[in-house]
This record gives sequence, structure tokens and C-alpha cells, in this order.
Amino acid sequence: MKRSLKNIPLQKNTVQSKLQKNAKTNSRATSSTVLDPQILVAWKKAIQKFSRLSPEVLAKKSGKHNEYDSGLWRKILQSHSQKLSELWWTYTQERRDLKRLPLNTAAWVGPYLMGFHLPNIARNLMILERAGLRGLVEPHFISVKNGNKDSRGEVLKPESTLPLQKPVSVRHIDIGAGAGACSLALWSYFKKRKVNVLWGWELIDRSRPLLQAAQGMLEDVDPHSKVQTLFGSLHEFKTKNILMKHLEKPSQLNIISMSYLWNEIQSNPSLVLELLRYLKKWGQSKAPAWLLISEPAAEFSARSAQLLREELIDQGWLVKYPCPGLNKPCPMLATQVDWCYSEFTMKQPTEMIEVDQFLGITRNHLGVSGYLLVNRAAEGFCTPSVGKVLVGKPRLNHRVEAGLLCDGEALHKISPLEKGLFRGLIVSNQKHTVNIK
Repeated sequence: MKRSLKNIPLQKNTVQSKLQKNAKTNSRATSSTVLDPQILVAWKKAIQKFSRLSPEVLAKKSGKHNEYDSGLWRKILQSHSQKLSELWWTYTQERRDLKRLPLNTAAWVGPYLMGFHLPNIARNLMILERAGLRGLVEPHFISVKNGNKDSRGEVLKPESTLPLQKPVSVRHIDIGAGAGACSLALWSYFKKRKVNVLWGWELIDRSRPLLQAAQGMLEDVDPHSKVQTLFGSLHEFKTKNILMKHLEKPSQLNIISMSYLWNEIQSNPSLVLELLRYLKKWGQSKAPAWLLISEPAAEFSARSAQLLREELIDQGWLVKYPCPGLNKPCPMLATQVDWCYSEFTMKQPTEMIEVDQFLGITRNHLGVSGYLLVNRAAEGFCTPSVGKVLVGKPRLNHRVEAGLLCDGEALHKISPLEKGLFRGLIVSNQKHTVNIK
């Protein structure tokens, strides 16, 4: 699968899928997920750090991570080509072989970052942004019990837009952190909303090199944040201490994330039970908490995530995305026709386009089985979302698509489906809708 880079043409980001062309007819679908420039700089800096190029070559480019250098990038890509191809094959074709990948060695960090890091950040950022559009309120308004007040001493209301004078304390626990994709997505989400956050990052993973890369990138984008990395598994005592801290501390928001973790631990029942015990305590905690989950959009992984959603609802968690506001059993689990996942477009930087050209793919149209849940301590200032969510697009014939909509209790079919709508979006135009029992 190794390819030569000599014939890869340089080009701007003009590659568009058919879905993106159709998306021009609908403004809700055309807003691509855009990564913060600071993240791109930190990403390239981390790749260069873990590349096999000579220090002399890299030294000449020091301080220029914000610039696109085709010669340097192609040298890095060439040096990682074999490992990049192997990673891509394993992650997309043979996920059963994930454990044999030596991601706990530094030589594999560069290829991993090049091939997977930016799309994973974009997936988590998309979940947060869509949840934000549906009434997920920033942590200015979380802690009523702690006297969350404005500069005049008045308690802030949900509809208020007044920021706090002092930074908001947010603690992020990233289970299976990898290179910190969830953390960087969260940082970007709050930065876009101009929320002054005092971050405390607690990253848990079984790869020290990936944790080192994550720490470096987080410190690059936010030098004032506190980054704690923990090498270990959920069974270890030190990990339990991290996860169980601040359960009764309502003065800060706690965000727990699991990115591409749930599908990887399914073969370990004791680990699954251990994780569910932790999540149940947080679901019932007096401290406000969010839970961010992202899994592959493939059928097995997505259905597994749907079943996890059912378990979390029973534990007291409330779903803010993708479900339309009702904590009811998932109606899609009763059908074998389709499964629930989200899709969106990503604005790719030039470096990512070259990686895609090397792999023979395009990833400006991405999918993810993603969820954002909150516990009841964080629910008070979240407004309920309404409407029907597009969860499937069955094709009636080679020209016409129908839409499978979910209102939280039942499925409905809309025909024909407006062009350009993506799975996970709320559909407001519901003409010609038929209930599906």
C-alpha cells in the first residue's frame, strides 16, 4: 500500500464530495467544522517533534509552524509513509488488530497524528457545537448553588449573556485520551464562545508517547492551563482517585470524555463494569458534569454506543445530543434497517489534504457516533431542544432520498428529503411525514 509522493499534486482545498455539492442548497448543512489555527500550529509542531528527520532540517524550520512548507511536509510524510498506511488499514479495516499496534512507542506517534488527529478533533468539536445550538449552556451559568452572580451581585439567568468577572473552573477527565483530541476540541469550543476558562486537564491513557504529545499541544494552545497525564488503566488505584475526585464539589464543571474507547473495551467485561460504575457515580453527583462520547460511525460501533446511551439514561444522565430532548428508549434499536450516527463536513488544511491524497481518500465529509450528556446538577440551565432529528436517509430510487426522522419516542419518514441535510441535524420542514411503528 506504500505509495510514492512524487506524483502528488499540490492543490488548494477544492476537493468536494457529492454531499457537499448538495449541501449548497441548505445553509444548515454548509457550515463546515473549522479547526482553530492555534491547534494546527500545535499539531504540526508535535508531528515535527516526533518525526525521524534530522535535527538540522527541523532547526531550519523552527518557529514557522504556522506556515505551510510543501518540501518539509513531504519529507515528513515520506518518512512516515509505511506506518501511516499500516495505521490506516488497521483502524478502518481490521480494528480487531488494534492491540498489536505499538502506539506506546514514540516512532508511531508522528504517523498517528498525521493520519487521525485532526479528524478526531473535528468530530468532537462538531458534537459540542451542535449541542450548543440546541441549548447546551456554557459554564457561566452552571453553579447556582455556589452563587453564580454577575458584577452587580445578581444571580445569572439562563438567558443572560453576561460573562463572569473571573475565569470559570473546568476540569476535564479524558479516559483513553490518546493525543488529546477531546481536550483540544473542548478548548476550541469554549474559546469560540469567548468563555474565560481556567482549565485543569487530566489525561488517562496507556501510551506515554501519546500523552506526551497531548500535553505538548495543550500547553502550546493554553500555556496557563494545568495538564496532568496519567499512564495507566481503569483498574489501577491512581486512576480511580482521578475519576472520583470532586464528586461533591459544585463549584466547577467536570467534563468526562471517551473518544473511540467504548468499542475497544467491549471484549473486557470487567473493564466495562468498572467504567460504568464510575459513570453512574458522576451521573448522580451533585457536581455538574458533562459526558462527551465519540465512536466510529460503522454499524457495530454505533449500535454499541446506542446501547451505552440506554445504560447511561438509567444511571441518571440526560442526553443533549443527538437526541431531541427526551430521555426515552432509543426507537432505532428496535429496527435493523439503520443505525444512529452523525455526519458533517470539515474544512481541511492543506497538510491534511496531502495525507488524504497519499492514502487515496478524501475526508472532508466525516461521520461519527457521537453523544453529549449532562447530569442533573448541570441540567438546570440547559434549555430543552425540540423537533425531529434526521437519523437515516433511505433511498427510494436512484434519484430520490427519503428521510428517517426521530422525535425521541418514535421514527417518522419524510419524502422526499431536502437535499444537503446531514444525519444529526434537526429537520424543521416536516411535510409529507409518515409515522413508522
